[in-house]
Amino acid sequence: WYYLDGGDDPGNGTVWTTVRYKPKQWKTAPDPFYAAGSGSGTGLVSADENGEYAHTYFFRREFEAKDPDHVEGIAGTIRYCDAVIVYLNGKVIFAGNVPPGGYDNSMETGCSVSSEKVHEESFLVTDPSVLEEGTNVLAVELHQSDPSKEKAYFSFPYFNLISEETDDSAPRTQNIFLELGKDEEQVYVNYLSDEETCLEVGYMTESEYRRYLEGWKDWDPFSIGADYVLMGRTYDEERGCYVYRAPVTLLRKNEKYLYRIRHVGGSEETETKQFDFSSSLSYTFTVFGSGISGEDAKTYLDKAASQAEEFSAERAAEQKDGWFGNLLSGQDAGPDTGETFIAAERQFMDGGPEIGAEIPVCILGEEGSRSFTYYDVLFLVPDPSDEDREEFIRMEKEKTRRRWTVVLLDEPSDESGENPYADLGVDLTVNATEQDILLVRVTDRELEVRKAGP
Repeated sequence: WYYLDGGDDPGNGTVWTTVRYKPKQWKTAPDPFYAAGSGSGTGLVSADENGEYAHTYFFRREFEAKDPDHVEGIAGTIRYCDAVIVYLNGKVIFAGNVPPGGYDNSMETGCSVSSEKVHEESFLVTDPSVLEEGTNVLAVELHQSDPSKEKAYFSFPYFNLISEETDDSAPRTQNIFLELGKDEEQVYVNYLSDEETCLEVGYMTESEYRRYLEGWKDWDPFSIGADYVLMGRTYDEERGCYVYRAPVTLLRKNEKYLYRIRHVGGSEETETKQFDFSSSLSYTFTVFGSGISGEDAKTYLDKAASQAEEFSAERAAEQKDGWFGNLLSGQDAGPDTGETFIAAERQFMDGGPEIGAEIPVCILGEEGSRSFTYYDVLFLVPDPSDEDREEFIRMEKEKTRRRWTVVLLDEPSDESGENPYADLGVDLTVNATEQDILLVRVTDRELEVRKAGP
């Protein structure tokens, strides 16, 4: 391998990952590479002459491809610490443990999961069209989370061109949801999966899409006009799945955006999804009590299917048969009030995530304290029996920072007299954590007792 260590910068953006770049000042040595400590292989210089630690290490090697038209895929196994991006002829074919959105420049630090262990991952490139006849360049940038710990490690034990046909499948669209980012020009795209892989999201405005479609009729507009960003990956123990996340940035107000997700190194993408990035974002949140039975839910769904014009017969049957995966939203009224209920394509159950839809829904009465986010709001649902729920609220707010916090209390009746609102059964000590909105449902109380409170 040719390599750069000691904090040296290859410069010129990602030109160093291409064939035309000449690594004249680079060192050469075989892998594995490691920084400090003991180990076998090639030692990396982890700091420059001024004692400044190296944020990133760079590697590249050339190889020959005699007949790339007969290559159906590329398989590889890589070991690294802390995060890595792999290029083939300047195009990203793998990214491991990178932060959401990747890096703004090659000298940045950071990763998705901070740990000092060496990761080993295998990957498959199902779209080898970037492979060229003759000389090709495999290039790697190795990023550090905390350079001062000198834990860098890199080896590439397996890399092979495959002549057999490879399977390429798109991620599942029903596992995608959005949330507002840290500023008014950013939205985060989230994807939930059992698969440990490498993903990226591409996006463009609808007007740009139509313009490319008209001017390049034989080309997919996303292949020539979309911006693609890497998705960070973490494992959520509570949900029991991987969470992929990437920011869509520099958005323009009052524009409609289109986006797709695909495997890095693949060509099959999700169906095109869209969102409106308007100057005024608003949404609805619905809470259901624990008393709703499956039969009641079907009654509501039948009513929604018959009264809402936008529901086709096929769509109505879909909603009726799968109400658990498509929870109800609307006015919290009984089945005999004549209210129209709309079925929301959103799921939130047993601490699980909200999935691909317009309206968040929560069911009270389930065991355990829960939390979830929707756009720029953090929703917290403490368990009534949890004595440390104020601490739960505080910790969730610290862990998941959002612009607004809504707490939903499901309070049993309480006559302890511990606060002025005890007659209503409301524990307002949660206000010590400064909620923006506090919603309380009080159960098992007589009407005249409720009237006694403010």
